[in-house]
Amino acid sequence: MLRYTIYILLYLMFSAFITWELADSKEHGFIIIATIMIVGFLLFRLIKTKMLAEDNAKRFYSFMDNSPTLAWIKSEDGRFIFVNKPFEYFFGKRLAECYGRTVDEIIPHTMSDAFYLRDTKVLKTDQHVEFVEKVVTHEGRISSSKEAVGWG
Repeated sequence: MLRYTIYILLYLMFSAFITWELADSKEHGFIIIATIMIVGFLLFRLIKTKMLAEDNAKRFYSFMDNSPTLAWIKSEDGRFIFVNKPFEYFFGKRLAECYGRTVDEIIPHTMSDAFYLRDTKVLKTDQHVEFVEKVVTHEGRISSSKEAVGWG
């Protein structure tokens, strides 16, 4: 953040100096300098917002990947757009393998029907659903966990 701030300050100082030297009158110089300062401020805000968004994304991924709970996010049409590390381990599929695919393409059909029914219920009723799921891991172990499906 400090590096970008220094770049913007240097831009502003250099632009102001050049503008002042080239302006045909002091009034025009002040107007141009004010415009340059506004642009600099907007650039600073844009960079700060981008950096905050990146920090939030890092925090989200860190939280989700360090949670012991299987977690995923799907689009409205049922395609995975995020799965956390426990999900990857449990089903033996990386995010890159899951991204853009439906539950039928990722999870064995013996389990995918139940996922599909719950997803459909949540989307139609806009209600949160909790359930206990028994599934077979990619290693062949049977596991059960309490899960929740929600929208919004």
